[in-house]
Amino acid sequence: MPNHAAPPESESCAWKKTSRVCWHIITGEYPPITGGVSDYTHQVAQSLVSLGQEVHVWVPACIQKRQQTDGSVVIHETDGTFRFKDLRLISKLFKGQQGSRRLLVQYVPHAFGFKGLNVGFCVWLLTQRRSNPWIMFHEVAYPIGVRQSLKHNLLGMVNRLMAFLAMRAASRALVSTSSWKPMLGGRCECLPIPSNIPRIPNQRLTDTVRKKYKVSEHIVGHFGTYGDNIKPLLKKVIQSIYAAIPSVSFLLLGRGAEEFAKETREYLPSAGSIFGVGNLSAPELSAHLSACDVMIQPFLDGVTTRRTSVMAGLAHGLPIVTTSGPLTESFWAHKRAVEMCPLGRPDIFATVVNKLLTDQSARSSLSESALQTYDDCFSIEAHLRKLLKPSV
Repeated sequence: MPNHAAPPESESCAWKKTSRVCWHIITGEYPPITGGVSDYTHQVAQSLVSLGQEVHVWVPACIQKRQQTDGSVVIHETDGTFRFKDLRLISKLFKGQQGSRRLLVQYVPHAFGFKGLNVGFCVWLLTQRRSNPWIMFHEVAYPIGVRQSLKHNLLGMVNRLMAFLAMRAASRALVSTSSWKPMLGGRCECLPIPSNIPRIPNQRLTDTVRKKYKVSEHIVGHFGTYGDNIKPLLKKVIQSIYAAIPSVSFLLLGRGAEEFAKETREYLPSAGSIFGVGNLSAPELSAHLSACDVMIQPFLDGVTTRRTSVMAGLAHGLPIVTTSGPLTESFWAHKRAVEMCPLGRPDIFATVVNKLLTDQSARSSLSESALQTYDDCFSIEAHLRKLLKPSV
């Protein structure tokens, strides 16, 4: 991995010397529940504690038994719908805290119960305006369209009302991608999501993974959750790559990878060239990512700063080929941390992947740019620096 010089102490550590604050984080997901918001909230909560902050997390109850504390993070379970009794308890405990306090909401419209229609929660946020809540928008609203059912369009309209109320309540509005800004208004700050997969160097384990799955010259990886919306696009990309480069192995990682690999084998001449690996520990997943020569991460709406699967690849310094789309920020073209292809052109996707696999110098250059960009812009340290120092 490239060695990057650390910035001067005054720049790199000044933000860590923040005064002690009691944080109350409201979220719809937290471990042991899995999910992107869960991983993100856990990472932020633990990082704040490591900086000497007091952290309370308010989260829906889950079937799995959850401890009342997660390290030094105090966990408060609600009934899962953030009803009036839950909100009253949050208000009471929050206002009863001594010293400096901060209310931080991890906002996803369907995270607060009532099937994504909890207008009451957003009205409650308005009552907390004197507490100066911060709201982090991971998602804003269900889309509205002429081809959708009335039910789904109604959901989208109510979601927009909720977002409007939440924005009125927020003293500071944060978004995981600047693509949300037009829907919310101009006073949002972009706060990209860091990788939820830590970079854990283990060359021995990485070599073992490569030996197991490198049945041909190179390994092309993909990390995701294999939802129904992305499957057709991913299959076309894999088929195009295999047609252009028959001597390649595919290593699919993430929840649902085994099933998707099984489905995709039907479309490939060599069934032994595609592998799916699902549940892995953090060190194992880090080693599997590190074993890949190139990552393919196509998206229907384009790469954005909220894509944790892309962040995982960047954090490991991997060359990534992805798609540009209507939600893709101009940041990506400027930084050149990934290779972007137009949507609907799997042939171009295959050509770019082939170029990277056959050109070690190009792979190394993209790898270095990926790692530098992640450390500077997306790492948890960069994330907290912006969160704790709004002026930075």
